[in-house]
Amino acid sequence: MAAVGAAAIDLLSDIAEGKPRGDVLEFDIAACIGVDVNIVIDMLVEALTPNNGDAEIIRAALNSALEEALCKHQDFDPSNIDNSALMSLFETYLTESVFHWIVVESDKAFQKTDNAEEAIRAENGLKELISVVVEEAVGGLGLGDMSNLQVDALDKLHRDVVHEVLEVWEGYDD
Repeated sequence: MAAVGAAAIDLLSDIAEGKPRGDVLEFDIAACIGVDVNIVIDMLVEALTPNNGDAEIIRAALNSALEEALCKHQDFDPSNIDNSALMSLFETYLTESVFHWIVVESDKAFQKTDNAEEAIRAENGLKELISVVVEEAVGGLGLGDMSNLQVDALDKLHRDVVHEVLEVWEGYDD
């Protein structure tokens, strides 16, 4: 899962620089300029989502992250992909992937109550906790220009943040 977030940043950074990335994309990204950004997001999610057991989690996280990063404009334009968009993509992907992973791994722990409102509150509390931990972890790193980071460094950073979120989550009820 972590490698996909890093690959998404690497891909968007290259797209912003005009690199075609035929190694990842089975379509001409330059032909997507001016196309509804939601259609391009769907195409990018499809291209980046691996065919494995985590595909559903990755797809949901990527979709949310790409929407957050790219939907400030109705039509796709690689020149709109700046450092702020890459940072937004990274933080949202981290938050969403960790949230979905914990919910799936909790083996229906949020469904142990018969009270739907209580289950929703618990999920919202978890998501808020993850968001805060991600913001603190990423904000404290002083990342600077996201496009200059190597995929391996982004992958390690993602894994470190996941570890920190899990530590906080496990101690949340203590």
